[in-house]
Parts: sequence; C-alpha cells; structure tokens
Amino acid sequence: MLTFAQRPEVMELVLSHVLSSRLLVVLGRLLNHSSGQRLKIARVTLSSLRNMASGSTVMHTRIRRDLLAAEVPAVLRRLIRMGSGRGALLGADEDAMDDARALAELLQEERASMSTLDAYIAEVQADALHWSPIHRDARFWMVNAQRIVDDHRRVVRQLATVLIESQRQSAEAIAVACNDLSMLMRETTTGKAALLSIEGLKVSLMSLMTCHEDPTVRAATLTCVQYLITSSVRT
Repeated sequence: MLTFAQRPEVMELVLSHVLSSRLLVVLGRLLNHSSGQRLKIARVTLSSLRNMASGSTVMHTRIRRDLLAAEVPAVLRRLIRMGSGRGALLGADEDAMDDARALAELLQEERASMSTLDAYIAEVQADALHWSPIHRDARFWMVNAQRIVDDHRRVVRQLATVLIESQRQSAEAIAVACNDLSMLMRETTTGKAALLSIEGLKVSLMSLMTCHEDPTVRAATLTCVQYLITSSVRT
C-alpha cells in the first residue's frame, strides 16, 4: 500500500495523484457502504485515509479538507457510535477503531481552522458537490461571491466543468453547480463575463435545460441561463 510509504517523495506522489482524482470521494462512499462482510475493506480504507490525512504539508491539508467535503466525519461518527455492539462494522477491531477516532479528531481540528469560504472551496475542489447548507446561504454569497470570481477563478472553472462534463455527474451535483454559478452572477458585476469566457459552458447549459431527464436540473439550468442572458445584479 503506497499510503504507508515512509519516503516523503513517494508519499508526495501518492497525495498528488489522490488530489487530482475523485479517489477520496470514492473511498468515503466505500467506507459508508461497507458492511460486516467487508471488514477488511473498512479496515484498510480507514488506515489509508488516516495515513494520507496525517501531516502538515499543503497536500495533507488538502486531503483533510477533501475528506470534510466528502462528509467522511459523519461516516466516522456512525462507526464510532456503533462501537462493538451488535451489527457494528468494526466489531472488536481496536486498530480500526483507533484509526477511526484518530481520523475523526484530525478532521475536527481541520474544520475548526476553516472559514466558510475555505469549506466551500474544499467541497468544489473535491468534486463533492451536494446540497450542504452553504449553497443556500444568502449571506455567504453576498460576502464571498465577488471574492470567488476575483481570487478563485479555478473554482469558477471547476463549477463550469461539472456542467460541461455532466455525463459523469449526479443530478444533485449539476443542480448545485447551476445554483452556485447563478449566485456568482447575481451578486457580482463580473460573474457573467467570467462565465462567458469559459468555452462550452453556454452550450452545455442549453442542452441540460432542454434535454436532462431530471426536472430539478432543468429548473436550475433555466435560472442560470436567465442570469447569463440578463446579468441582473442585485442592488
């Protein structure tokens, strides 16, 4: 297992690969859906996640924030709460329970150090968009929309990529991305120009608005298209 590598250069390569993929989201879901028959999978997953999250480099911080965005703490709380009772996944495996507790503590400390904008950026970068409360928080957008457009253009592009590459995204992720892009246009004077500069976005929005099977996606893309056309900024 490369996550157990002792050489810093090897671990750096591992973390770089993990951060450039959806692996953390996949591992979080794998852990969440594990059952008693998959104890070995849960044990190895917990140990690997703990190893990747333990460290003080920028990459280790990104790992912890991606795990937060993937809602791994909720999974850990469930595992720890169940303990060794009937139906517990980890049973009497003290090593696995120790990994779960240590990882939960690491993530709790990381969350305490983050602003709401940090948490939002982490969710986008982890490719883990879901209807967390921040997306519907009007004050968050009023305070941070211009900052996102001005200082975090990569985040804007990642939101657009969710729509451009919608075939590999869930309906929820697409709707959330549309919501967020709409907020960036509603609350800023430069959001529309930033989005129009992204090749393929407008065509993707039009296609999703008319062809996607999910009505929530069609409604969300309609709103986004309306902002893109009118660029009506709240005053």
